[in-house]
Amino acid sequence: MSLATFAIILSLLLSIGVEDPTSARSKADSNKTDSNKAGAVRYPSPVHRALAQGDPRLALQMLDARTTHFSPVERRSLAGHAYLALADFPAARKELTSAVRMRPNAPNDQFALGRALLGCNAPTLATMRFELAYWHGLDTADLHHDWAVALRDAGQLLGKITSRTWKNEAVSPDPGKFAFRGILLGAIPRRPGKVAVSPPNSAVFHVHRALALEPNRPESLLLSAEVWAEARRHKTAISVYESAAKRVTGPDLDRCHRGLAASHLALGQFDAYLSHAREAMRLAGGVDAAELARCHDRVAQALADRGEMPKLIRHLTLAAELKPNSDRFIALANALSQANRFADAVSYLESALDHHPTDTQRNLIQQRIRRATYLAAPR
Repeated sequence: MSLATFAIILSLLLSIGVEDPTSARSKADSNKTDSNKAGAVRYPSPVHRALAQGDPRLALQMLDARTTHFSPVERRSLAGHAYLALADFPAARKELTSAVRMRPNAPNDQFALGRALLGCNAPTLATMRFELAYWHGLDTADLHHDWAVALRDAGQLLGKITSRTWKNEAVSPDPGKFAFRGILLGAIPRRPGKVAVSPPNSAVFHVHRALALEPNRPESLLLSAEVWAEARRHKTAISVYESAAKRVTGPDLDRCHRGLAASHLALGQFDAYLSHAREAMRLAGGVDAAELARCHDRVAQALADRGEMPKLIRHLTLAAELKPNSDRFIALANALSQANRFADAVSYLESALDHHPTDTQRNLIQQRIRRATYLAAPR
C-alpha cells in the first residue's frame, strides 16, 4: 500500500468518527467528573428526589400523574411523607395508616405516622407508633424528641415514679442521669440513701435519650427544661434553660427566657424573674409597660402569700406607676393600711377615684377613705 493510499484511508476513518484511544480516555474521564458533580446523590425515583429536596407538592403531582410505577405500599408511604411535610396531618395519617397496615415492619413509616398523629392531637396513639418504630430498629434523636413531646402532651411528664436505693456514694445522684433502667429525678428528701426514678414511659426519659444521642441539641435542651419545669423541678429546669439559652435563637430564645422567668418566680427569686421577663419582652419586640406592671403584680401576689409587707408595697407601687388603674391603687392602699400607713392609703384611694372605678368600687373606695382618714387622725 502506497503512502498516499494510507493517508486517504486514515482520512476516511476520521471522517466517520473513529477516535484516537488517548482522546477517548480523556473524554471518558471528563464525563465521569461531570457526572460526579451533577449527580452525587442518586434517588430511587424523581418522587424520592422531590421529597429529599424539600418539594412535597411536586412529589404529590408526580404521584398523581403516575409517571413512575410504585407498589401500592410504596405509593401510600411516599404520599404520606409528602403530606406530612406539608403539615396536612389528617391526609398524612390516612396514607401512612394504610402503608403500615401493608408493611408494619417499616420503622420510618411508623415514625412518620406517629408524627402525623401528634399533629392530629392524638399523642397517646402517637406514642404507640414511636414505640413500634423503635422496636423495628429506629433509634434516633428525632424519634426520641418527638416521643417525649407526645408523652408530655399525654400528661406523662415523669411517669410512674419509683424509689431505689443509691449505693454509689462516690457519685452524686444528679437529676437527668440514666440509672435503674430509667432516669434519675434526684435524692428523696428525708429518706437518706433513696433516689426517685422516672421510667422509660415518660417525657423526661425520652428527651434525655435524644440528648444522649445528640448532645446539646437546642430543641431537645429547651424541651427538657420545659418538662422539668412543668414537673415543678424548677432548680433542674433553670440549669437546663441556661444551657439551652446558649444555643437556641429567634423565638426559641424568647421562649427560653420566659421559661427561666417562670421558674425563678416559682422559687421566689424575684429579681431574676424580673430580669428574664424583661429580656423575653425585649426579644419579642420591646419592654411593654403594661406587661411589666403585670410582672410586678405577680411578684406582689407571691409576697402577699409570704407576708413580706415592705417588699409587697414596693412592687405594688411600681406596678401602679407603670400602668395606673383603680384596681392597683386599691390593692396598694390595702397594703399600706395593713402596714398602718393610713395617710398614704388615703392618698392612693383618692387616686383610685380618678381612674374610672366601677360604681361598686367607687362606693367601696369612699368607705375606705373615711375609715383610713379616721385612723390617720392624731389621737
